[in-house]
Amino acid sequence: MNKLIEYLGSLNFGVICGFAITGLLIAGSLTMLAAPEAYKGLQGEDIKFFLFSAGLVHYWFYLLVVAFGLFVLNLFLCTLRAFKKKRQKFGWKVTVYGSTLAHIAIILALVSHLVSGLTVREGMPRYITETDAVTSATQAPPEIKMRIVKVDDAYYENGQPRRADLLVEVEENGKITTETLGYNRPITRNFGSTEYLMMQYGRMPSAAIMTVNGIKSSVARGAEVPVPGTSFVIQVEDLYMPGEAPGLEVPALLVNFVDAGGTRRGGLLRLGSGTVSPAEGLSMSFEELQKAPMALVRERHNEGIPILLGSIILFLAGMGIVVARVFERG
Repeated sequence: MNKLIEYLGSLNFGVICGFAITGLLIAGSLTMLAAPEAYKGLQGEDIKFFLFSAGLVHYWFYLLVVAFGLFVLNLFLCTLRAFKKKRQKFGWKVTVYGSTLAHIAIILALVSHLVSGLTVREGMPRYITETDAVTSATQAPPEIKMRIVKVDDAYYENGQPRRADLLVEVEENGKITTETLGYNRPITRNFGSTEYLMMQYGRMPSAAIMTVNGIKSSVARGAEVPVPGTSFVIQVEDLYMPGEAPGLEVPALLVNFVDAGGTRRGGLLRLGSGTVSPAEGLSMSFEELQKAPMALVRERHNEGIPILLGSIILFLAGMGIVVARVFERG
């Protein structure tokens, strides 16, 4: 038994595990290329896919789990053996334990990947604007509310966003903070285990500038605009962008004209098409389309992130001790 434990903690066994892991990763890549239909639904590091969609085609992954498990065992036994030797020879002299801390950090990093694969999950995406957060699909109140306060963005010549840094007001449990959200710059909570990632960004139509009987006003979809001095009420039913209606090449408002008798007449009011007089005593035009910043944000939970951060801190501490040991010897 002692010989088996000694072999499992040996350098030779660690090298064998390393080669096995490399070979199985190559086999997995080739298998995915040969049978892509078997991996539909696999996302990121979510390994629950392999548990709920078990099959022989995933042979490489199950063997990979065994290989990684043996590799972690090898690291643990190797670290334990080295720790015992140093303890007997140097006692509790801190500067000799740098490599031990680094080994423990590597083990924690591998464990964090396992925890991530088992716990990672994503919430429903939500749109945030300059007014408030809106949760898509269910319209349920989000755990935290976000509102865009300020935007620093730049665009390519084709109109696609090149850079977007949003100053976001975050309300959580009655407390309001201001944080920055951008591509590859998420808002994090709980030591990184919860992230709010910006998936898309753009400026979306928010309101239209209309002139009604010489008076300018900003109206949004669904607004009702009474016309002073007349019996008319203008209802802005919808906003169409180019291509959303047959032959439409510019933005247009679908408006209804309601008189005192409740008679409704509808029509498209195109941007910049000039003044339209749908009835005596009423003139109107659609002069400008206002756009507001809007971002699509997805909530992501990953319980392995705090463990990974801890392993990084531990590894840096170990490397710092190793460097200190080198200077101590010099």
